[in-house]
Amino acid sequence: MEGVNPKGLPQVEGYRSFQQISLHPYRGVYRAIQSNDDQPVVLKMGTRWTNRAALFQEYHILLLLQQHGINNVPKALQILAQRDPIVLVLDFIQGVTLQHYLEDQKIGVDIPSFVRIAIRLSELLSSIHDQDIIHQDLTA
Repeated sequence: MEGVNPKGLPQVEGYRSFQQISLHPYRGVYRAIQSNDDQPVVLKMGTRWTNRAALFQEYHILLLLQQHGINNVPKALQILAQRDPIVLVLDFIQGVTLQHYLEDQKIGVDIPSFVRIAIRLSELLSSIHDQDIIHQDLTA
């Protein structure tokens, strides 16, 4: 059964143990477990305001990056488009979001950590741009 459970978390057939990572007007991002193999995944779920084409585009961009061996991006596993809301299923990468990391730093990020983060992000963006892909919204 699909919908929302009593805790307000989504339910998607084939997945269980939802934990919210982030929630925005156009999408919710959740950690979940695939029921068939007990592997952790990330589910990026549209909302009623989601542009379905944008999630399809993200899926195809991730597949293109995988084909070209670009590391440090989540692996797109599948897109569940025959349901509403649409769901993009991604491989789970252990760690925290940049937003959570920055929020956890009580006195701010020290200069060496800031430089490491900036270098890794710029290298990733460079790899993406090398594939003629332009990331138009870095805050999403």
